[in-house]
Amino acid sequence: MKKTLFLMLALFMVAFCFVACKKGADDDNPDPDIVDPDGNGEDPNGGGDTTPTASKAEDFVFVDDGVGYFIKAYVGNEKTVVIPSTYKGKPVIAIEKWAFFENETMESLTIPSSIKTIGEDVFNGCTALKTLTIENGVESIGFNGFSYCTSLETIVLPDSLTYVGPLTFEGCTALKSVTFGKNLQSISPFTFKDCENLTSVIIPDSIEVVGRGAFEGCKNLSYNLSENGQYLGNDINKYVLLVGVSDLSATTFKVHDDCQVLIGGVFQGNKLLTTVTLGNKLKNISNRAFYDCSGLTSVTVPKSVQFIGDNAFSKCSELKTVTLGAGVKEIRSNAFERCTKLETINLPEGLTLINDNAFYNCSGLTSINLPHSLETISKYAFYSCNNSIFSVDGSSGNQYLGNANNPYLVFMEANQYATNVNVHPDCKIIAGGAFYYHNKLESVTFPEGLMHIGDEALGWCHNLKTKVIIPKSVKTIGSKLLSACSNLTELEVAAGNTVYDSRDNCNAIIETATNKLIAGIKTSTIPEGVVEIAENAFEYARFKTITIPNTVTSIGDGAFAYSSALEDITIPDSVTNLGADAFRSCSALKTVTLGSGLKSIKTWTFNWCENLTSVTMTDSITYIGDSAFTGCVLLASITLPDSLVLIDDSAFAGCAVLATIKLPSSVESIGSGAFNGCDALMSLLIPSSVKHIFGKISYSKNNLETFYCEATSTPQGFFADWHNEKTVYWYSETENKDGAHWRYVDGEPSIWS
Repeated sequence: MKKTLFLMLALFMVAFCFVACKKGADDDNPDPDIVDPDGNGEDPNGGGDTTPTASKAEDFVFVDDGVGYFIKAYVGNEKTVVIPSTYKGKPVIAIEKWAFFENETMESLTIPSSIKTIGEDVFNGCTALKTLTIENGVESIGFNGFSYCTSLETIVLPDSLTYVGPLTFEGCTALKSVTFGKNLQSISPFTFKDCENLTSVIIPDSIEVVGRGAFEGCKNLSYNLSENGQYLGNDINKYVLLVGVSDLSATTFKVHDDCQVLIGGVFQGNKLLTTVTLGNKLKNISNRAFYDCSGLTSVTVPKSVQFIGDNAFSKCSELKTVTLGAGVKEIRSNAFERCTKLETINLPEGLTLINDNAFYNCSGLTSINLPHSLETISKYAFYSCNNSIFSVDGSSGNQYLGNANNPYLVFMEANQYATNVNVHPDCKIIAGGAFYYHNKLESVTFPEGLMHIGDEALGWCHNLKTKVIIPKSVKTIGSKLLSACSNLTELEVAAGNTVYDSRDNCNAIIETATNKLIAGIKTSTIPEGVVEIAENAFEYARFKTITIPNTVTSIGDGAFAYSSALEDITIPDSVTNLGADAFRSCSALKTVTLGSGLKSIKTWTFNWCENLTSVTMTDSITYIGDSAFTGCVLLASITLPDSLVLIDDSAFAGCAVLATIKLPSSVESIGSGAFNGCDALMSLLIPSSVKHIFGKISYSKNNLETFYCEATSTPQGFFADWHNEKTVYWYSETENKDGAHWRYVDGEPSIWS
């Protein structure tokens, strides 16, 4: 008996010790199924948190853009995917286009709140995806974002989402219901095209724009009917959105009084429609709403409407009278284009914008009265209209539009033969493109009292030579103001302007409050204190060199594009953002030095810099973007930094004399066509760090005859024909004379033989 008790006690003690030891081991070695994307040893679920466990970090290709990481690609094969919200201590903020394209294994997906944007085609063709969770925080979904996810049945969009791109859910044939967030403002054209099993949609009151064909092919979708209209709505208002018309033979139509939005193109091409009555809760007239309604003769727009959309009444060839309500703030592009019989339209006080081609070829207009509230008239807004609507300043031949009190309110277009233009002293607005391509223009004088200058107002005035002075009264200046004014040497903002300045005689225009330089010329300098260079600020400027001070942190897209005389550029360490196309087609550019603040070289940044021979990068660069150096035909060599992780599609395509390039051991991914057309590059050593090749490295048959891979066999993440049927040698430390292996001899690849 004692022996039995002793044995039982001993077994108990052994079991106790085993459990205790096992617990201690578990404390030292966390559950391997719990992934720590930050690598900090902490449970990302925070103990008792019910947040789903993030998928393995190595299943994603991350790119650091300075602010956070975006996901370039998913390379895992899990059925359940939970995108990490952080990586290496920074937030994961975006998913790049095609990242999950045609993934056929993923069944469940969670997108965290850290993600702000989902790019185009990200989840296109994920045919197994059934369960989708988009956490509150996501703000936009791009073109074709989830198209052809044919197993997806239910979608709940978060309140943070404000934009859904075109064709986002096209062809989601199993989709039955959609719930929109309460702040969604825009649904793009064809968003739910051919979602044939969609039966339920709740449209929130926040919706302002729904594009043409958004629900096209949704043959099982139930509509709320009223008279001749088909509507979608919510529990409180069943008639938020007019989707369609039941009887297209009807000549009259009354929009329901509770309707707030017309789907784009809702009456498009209805040539029998002669009369339409719009409800007084309508927010806008949508794009192409009445396009080519050639029987429509008059329209009264209620005061609730805030804008007239693109092409809203284009080609309404019998439309004679339009009455706009007091609430209309904007008339957008081509809104009344080719309404050739339009005779009268009232433009209410409160209107601020008339966009490009808004009244193009409205040849029947005999008079127009512009409100004093107007701020912007874009290029060609009244092109090919009857000349009787314009005022002319004496014998100058310059055309103005205005009203009874001020016929010179807007300078519309300069006399194309004029060499010197003095804008009328009563003018308040220079229309977009008012002097565009006026090659005889040598000088222009703007009056004090001028308030707004439109986009490209002086663009491509090659012979403009005399100093341009921006009056102190000017409040807004559009983009590309002086693009391609190649002979202009003096530019100044008058003293006393409260919005803009030309500090330190810099021959540039700077937003005073933001320290953003928005426009420059070939003699410009960038003063200390400027923190941002705006998009296209120096486009086509013909300076040979320019110094960027170390106060600048951001250079916008296309900032120096087509600056064909620029020979060298140094980006200081302070710059953390270098925009796409920033130096595109700078054909004289020879030398580039990039500072340590940059994490990435973005799409097309140095594209077609055909004289570029030297690029210096620091060990901060992790990403070289799509087509970043495409067409740099004199770039013979380049040293890539040890920090580089991803070389994107076509990054060095067309670098015809690039004969040698060493990929550092930090590189993990190479994009399709990265070295396509590099005719002088005959071999490439691919380090063992490379896990993913997303397509053929080169499509050309004339280069890259040989690849030396430090891997011992093909990694799983390599595209099937990544080598384009060229010779590949695999690394072998031990002797292997099968003709397919190599080793290092004096630091160089040597085939075992």
